[in-house]
Amino acid sequence: MSPLTVLITGSGTALAEQLAARHPTAVRYAGPPPGPDAAPPGPLRIWLLDFADTTPPWYDHAQLTDRLAKLLDRPAEGAGPPDAEVNLVAPVGGGHADRDELAGLCERLGVPWRGFGLHLTVDDRPGDVGLPRLLAELDDFTAGIEARAPGYFRYRTLRWRPPGAGTAAVVRPLTTAQAVGRMAQLADLPHTAGRYHVIEGAHQVGISELFRWIGEARRPPLATVADGREPGPDAVDRQFADRIRPFERFLAANGTRTDGAGTKTDGAGTNRIETVTEVVAEAPGPDALRAGIQAVRAALAATPEPAPHAVWARTEQRTAWAAQTTPAAPADPATPATGGPFDYRVGGAGTVPLVLLDAFGHGLGSWTRLVHRLLPDHRVLTWVPGGHARTPTVAAHADDLAAVLDAAGVQACHLVGWCTGPKVAMEFHRRSPERVRSLIFVNGSFRLAGRHEESDTAYERNLAFVTGTVAARPETAARSLRLFAPGAAEQTRDPAETAVRAIDPALADEVRRPFADAAALLGYARQLAEFWSYDALAAAAHVRVPVLFLGGELDAIVSPSRFRAAAAHFPTARHHEVRGAGHYLHHDRPDLVGAIIGDFVRTG
Repeated sequence: MSPLTVLITGSGTALAEQLAARHPTAVRYAGPPPGPDAAPPGPLRIWLLDFADTTPPWYDHAQLTDRLAKLLDRPAEGAGPPDAEVNLVAPVGGGHADRDELAGLCERLGVPWRGFGLHLTVDDRPGDVGLPRLLAELDDFTAGIEARAPGYFRYRTLRWRPPGAGTAAVVRPLTTAQAVGRMAQLADLPHTAGRYHVIEGAHQVGISELFRWIGEARRPPLATVADGREPGPDAVDRQFADRIRPFERFLAANGTRTDGAGTKTDGAGTNRIETVTEVVAEAPGPDALRAGIQAVRAALAATPEPAPHAVWARTEQRTAWAAQTTPAAPADPATPATGGPFDYRVGGAGTVPLVLLDAFGHGLGSWTRLVHRLLPDHRVLTWVPGGHARTPTVAAHADDLAAVLDAAGVQACHLVGWCTGPKVAMEFHRRSPERVRSLIFVNGSFRLAGRHEESDTAYERNLAFVTGTVAARPETAARSLRLFAPGAAEQTRDPAETAVRAIDPALADEVRRPFADAAALLGYARQLAEFWSYDALAAAAHVRVPVLFLGGELDAIVSPSRFRAAAAHFPTARHHEVRGAGHYLHHDRPDLVGAIIGDFVRTG
């Protein structure tokens, strides 16, 4: 048999790099397996990495199964499947049903398969799997809380309640290189096919001890708590638990098993797949694990998140993210908001772009972190919307959108609207549905004056009252400015909830733009009056493209309950709420939002 061409697909970058290094014929793909036309010729070894751990809950596994079937079958090359094998890799605890479904597909096609479940992987540098991923999530989370509530962890401990076996659970760490080496060895042995191999280190470490070491490596103090032993988790604890959900799934599946190598039936699957424990004897012991934690956290501390302007500069260097200008349109007295020109930015990879629709009165600052994560895999276009001083209407903003798309040569796009952006997206779709491939709404406002105002947040009620007063009596604009200090919407009596809801100080200038002075507030007030009179849901029943509602549970600016209710008006809509997230979800959780948007536009 000629050497196998190795097709590596999935999201585990560290695993993929090391697997590819072992195979000179490796071909790297991100996302689900490509169609048959893109498949390399000849015998094929497929590695599916983290296939069940990173997909959103709505991911259509039938599509993955269908594409994998086409890749393996390739009827044009002759009868029967080609010489191929499939290796499924996921953290322990991820995707039993998906694993069983894909294993059953391989069996129907007569293709050998084997599964690998990895215990906690440890390395001495930041990464996207195992312990480095957990530490990166912890550092990003705590840095965000400290930025919003300075000194929050000075006298507080971050508490985490482990699932499953709880504080009695243990982990058996090993390095990524050791995991890849053992998987590669097993993949070369024919008799290992048809089994699920759990790869773990020989040394076990208690989960409570592991978290104590993590807290010692760098603040904040970190502790595990057992059910019924401590007060219930506060808002900060709950948000942290949500951030490390993949680790929770891993630990829930790991439990308290302390036996050595052996064979057992997998009760979490279909009870027909044999699971074999593979112990790596040279795996790191407790001392090496503690040193690894110190090394990763030191590396993370040495590379802080760059300032927004640095993100733009780095983005421009990497992806040709360039500023462009639309031609100036003839002045139209009937629509003074139009006429241009408009400065816009476009760059990245891909054919059908993601078009980002910003909130009225804002600049691009809140998008920088998300844009930087989208550009390597997507073409992205955005611009600063028409100024509030011109009092543009929703219809005028849709005109601006059309002008920017025409100038950029964009015939079709995915519209991503945040805050006021969804109403602009709906107006553009009403006019030009053929140009819209999907609609993605992030914490969107569907407020309509005089309807269901009981759903308003406190901020919406105050904003409607004050801006209504300013629009009717412009002379009140100057003294009303003090009511809109940054953070006013997020204050509560609960310090933890206030810390979670608070807006990142890095966005203070963005938040203040509509309230910079009396003239800005007056223009913004008139703009909102028109915005709240526009019924974006009137045409919702006629939308046939995929629609995603992505909201934050703790949005204190736009009503989460109204946002959820709006999704029900769309026949093709899906709603996903991120626990513990606020209004600036796209800034606070760019990795999550970027992954969800990427999966949505790929799968519909």
